Amino acid sequence: MGTPGKILDLGGGPGITAIALAGHYPASEVTVVEQPKVAEAANRMAELYGVSERVHAVGGSYITDDLGDGYDLIFASFTLDYARNCLEEVMGKIRDALAPDGIFVSVGDGLTCERTSPADYVVSMLPWTLAGQVEEFNMGEVKDAIVKAGLTILHSFEMESPHGPAVVDVGRRAESEDE
Repeated sequence: MGTPGKILDLGGGPGITAIALAGHYPASEVTVVEQPKVAEAANRMAELYGVSERVHAVGGSYITDDLGDGYDLIFASFTLDYARNCLEEVMGKIRDALAPDGIFVSVGDGLTCERTSPADYVVSMLPWTLAGQVEEFNMGEVKDAIVKAGLTILHSFEMESPHGPAVVDVGRRAESEDE
């Protein structure tokens, strides 16, 4: 894949990552899928930063709604936890939404030590976990789901994030269905 022309940000919040992607890839069109009220805020942010012609947020759910297709890059940052109970289906939707040779990037948690580490992340997510809103992934679960969906893993590594240690998994859709 060369420079991505069509980018999708899953659960992209107020659009900050989408705006940064549009700045880094000036020829790209970036779509953010987010809950309706947050999508409105993302569209206002895109207008404020002068990229509203290339960054568009749509109100909906990447879990239940159609994602479209032909994306060169799909990005999910700390949002797949909300798809915990349907990760296999969501990964299939992501695969189908990618253009041939398209790239999927997931940045998220990867719990270790019987789901007690990294401690800062476990503690910060405790209210949402107790409310049953999210259930974090164990180290390697997202990577396994990417492979199970038929994508090829290009990279998988740990990095520091503002939330603590994070796992980055990068997968690529085959250039053709025959690969």
